[in-house]
Amino acid sequence: MKGYQNRVVVILAVLIVLVLISLIKATLNVKNLRKNFRQEMAQRFDIEEKMIKIEKEHSALVFELKSLKDQLNNKDREIDSLKEELAREGTQKTAVEEAQELTEAGSM
Repeated sequence: MKGYQNRVVVILAVLIVLVLISLIKATLNVKNLRKNFRQEMAQRFDIEEKMIKIEKEHSALVFELKSLKDQLNNKDREIDSLKEELAREGTQKTAVEEAQELTEAGSM
């Protein structure tokens, strides 16, 4: 019977050692998973912060672009009005010159 009891004790000891080894492996695995999870979350937060920063810069650039387009449109309107004014002055000058020529031709 002692031989049988020794076998049972040896088998139980081997099983206990196997269970302990598997528990140690599981514990190490959990630690690695936690570490990986924390690293991944830190990367996600960093990426999210960068995206928010880029969105803010994008919004600012869109606003600046709109402002510059408005300024360009205002300058285009100003140029058009100056061209019209210049054309009117040119036609007035031509009319005055023609009137002077007519008066000079009429006085001769």
